[in-house]
Amino acid sequence: MDVPTSQRLSRLECLAPELLSKIALFVALVNGNQLGPPSCILPLTLTSRSLHRSISLSNNAHLLSDLFRTHFDEAAFARRARMKISTTALASEYRKRCETLRRIRAEDVSQTTVIEDLWTAFLMFNEHDERNVGHLIVWANLHRYLMRFFRSLALDVRNALNISMKESTALSLAIYLLCYISNKDILHEETSEERKYLIDILEVFVLYGFRLPSFYAPDNEFRVQAFHPQCSSRSQGSGYDARLFPLPKISCITHYAREINLRPPPISSCAFLALVARYEYALDDKGSQVIEASRPLDRAHANALGLTGATQADMIEIASRIRNKLPGVRPRGTDRFGHGCSRNHDEEWYQVTSCFYPGTSGLRSLSPKMPQGRVFVPGQLCGLWAGKFMVPERSSYRRLINPHPQSPVENVPMYQQAIYMRLREHHYLDDGTSSSCSTELDSDGLLGAWLPKNSVLSEDRENSHLELYQPISQSRRRYETYCLTEVGGVHYPGLVSNNSKQKPSGVADIVITGETDTNHAEAWGRFSFTGRVRLWDGLIALLRRPTNPEDASLGTWIFRGYITPSGVLIGRWRETATGMESPGWEGPFFLTKQTETFES
Repeated sequence: MDVPTSQRLSRLECLAPELLSKIALFVALVNGNQLGPPSCILPLTLTSRSLHRSISLSNNAHLLSDLFRTHFDEAAFARRARMKISTTALASEYRKRCETLRRIRAEDVSQTTVIEDLWTAFLMFNEHDERNVGHLIVWANLHRYLMRFFRSLALDVRNALNISMKESTALSLAIYLLCYISNKDILHEETSEERKYLIDILEVFVLYGFRLPSFYAPDNEFRVQAFHPQCSSRSQGSGYDARLFPLPKISCITHYAREINLRPPPISSCAFLALVARYEYALDDKGSQVIEASRPLDRAHANALGLTGATQADMIEIASRIRNKLPGVRPRGTDRFGHGCSRNHDEEWYQVTSCFYPGTSGLRSLSPKMPQGRVFVPGQLCGLWAGKFMVPERSSYRRLINPHPQSPVENVPMYQQAIYMRLREHHYLDDGTSSSCSTELDSDGLLGAWLPKNSVLSEDRENSHLELYQPISQSRRRYETYCLTEVGGVHYPGLVSNNSKQKPSGVADIVITGETDTNHAEAWGRFSFTGRVRLWDGLIALLRRPTNPEDASLGTWIFRGYITPSGVLIGRWRETATGMESPGWEGPFFLTKQTETFES
């Protein structure tokens, strides 16, 4: 006599599917490794056919979504997309990430999946709060995967530039990830051969930054027109030249079961950060830096000898106190406001999902579109910044930027120097009325830091505001100086002292002023700084002018760059004697915000 099926099932098999899913989740959490795809659920599914039907990961969206919530971070995307993520979307994303992690762990760099896998890894870092990063660094060994990827392209000093043109998206993402994971542990694991290999190819990307995507739009344009997918090229007369500003291809990928357009981060800045990390590791590995004994001990000693220039104390400060802050991985860390780490990446997220320059290929017209957000945090430039910039030997560099060089890569000597600046932000405030921003300032192009031609800046430090005067239109505009600490409930002391009843609803324009502190000026030259922020993508332009006649030979330079999620201002400087119609003498720089112990 046959026994009914219900009587042949065990008590476990008779439980409701929802309870079985909870049991499977408990098994994964208690008995399984918290990193990587789950391995402990499979034996449970093989116990019987009925259990396999109930908890198989191939068709149990609720279990997959629960696994996602316990193994990955979801808050960042929900916050940025301004939506609640559905169970189906979480299940889809969980499957995708498990597949990606397995391929990375296996060092599978096949062309069919590599761009999707690199984007998935990039977004996991971008959305990291507590759980994402460990899967990539510890379980999947992302560093070994990246090394395999670089070698799969047969990437070396001779062909790095040509390959970067063909593989710009994949290389940008790979170098970004290399930069992100370059902490002391990873650098310690690199062999001397691997480190030399990476330094050699990274130096090519840094040296040829003028031929690689360094910004989200041409730096000479202050107002960037909105992108229309039907627009396949720049309109005539825009001044855009693809030879001077190569455009990376936009990728359209599936993220949380939703198609989104993504623009890869600038390759040259990521390459410079990864390069500096290896320079500094080599310096630390050798011990203290050798400093010329002929230099004065400190500023007091130099003054007593009647000497100018950098002292031994200044050189020690370069070697030990001005450090490059790479995007540090803090598995369970928060930012200084107590928010998750992903909030530090919000501006970066909106850059890669919204800053699409007209003429960029690969962009799809999607509905619904991803919401846009701010790409620059007002006030973050205020304070003392210090860093380094690299200067290529000028005559060699002139041969390098020749449109038809004789060899793919020329050996161009480069030296580095310290740079200091104390900056202030001045905001043109939008009070919500139609007239507050009815007239826009003209721009004199990048070589004038995007400020109006022949404009005059009058800064009233006592009353905390700045006035910008345009002689051509004879118009004046008042900017409020931003203060890091609130005065009377606002960050604008000028509004309080002026008894203004204005309630600003936003910042419509940002002008920057600054100078070199006295003690640093005596070592590295005295400069003034003026500039502006391009609010379309957060690009910062700073015009550096020598203020002492004896420093006139140092020239007027323009610094342009972005602030990274780790707070580094990274970009490229350029001399202003050469017009924007052709490449000029330039190089990379980075700046980090300093504590007040650096103040004069």
